[in-house]
Amino acid sequence: MDFAAVLTWCREHLDPGRLVWAAVTQGDPTDLNIGWSPASGPVWFDYDTGGLNALPGEFACFLLYQRLHGAWLTPRYNPAAFRDHPGALAPPGSPPPAVRAALRSSSLTINYRHAPSAARRHVIRRYLDEVVLPAASSLGINAVAQWLRPYLVMRLLAVYDLATIQPADTALSLALLAQVIDPVTPLTSILSLDKSAATSSLG
Repeated sequence: MDFAAVLTWCREHLDPGRLVWAAVTQGDPTDLNIGWSPASGPVWFDYDTGGLNALPGEFACFLLYQRLHGAWLTPRYNPAAFRDHPGALAPPGSPPPAVRAALRSSSLTINYRHAPSAARRHVIRRYLDEVVLPAASSLGINAVAQWLRPYLVMRLLAVYDLATIQPADTALSLALLAQVIDPVTPLTSILSLDKSAATSSLG
């Protein structure tokens, strides 16, 4: 992985002058920002980032929250986010990540096993099939993974400082980053929908 190249690639794709499909959205779609009222249906909370947002960014935020942040990093490093929702910090339905990293010469190999709970994987699958893919299809976007990739990268690099969290969690984030920037890794593998363990190599 060439980090300088990754950053250059992100700057190109996220350049303010680059046109991107956008919509008026909540901006930070997480478990605690989406509710349900029996009388009126879905209810959204926390509009700090509400407004005109890049559509692939909105999708990437929700998908990565279900895949990694809500499933592991946010309860671990930002428990204050759950101050008004202590039930959300109940023991998760999946074991903590198992991560091993080995440095050989200039190559870092990371082996990890981490999957969100069955409930989160169910939500990811439904969201992908019923929201993301239909929206992309209606916009004429066929390469959905490529459309989401820059925003998935930024969710991995810009939410938690990888230099300050626990080394195993940094390694897990880097392994997922390597998968995200790999053009042949399918979106289903990145989102843990195929239930397989993963190995990532960073040169």
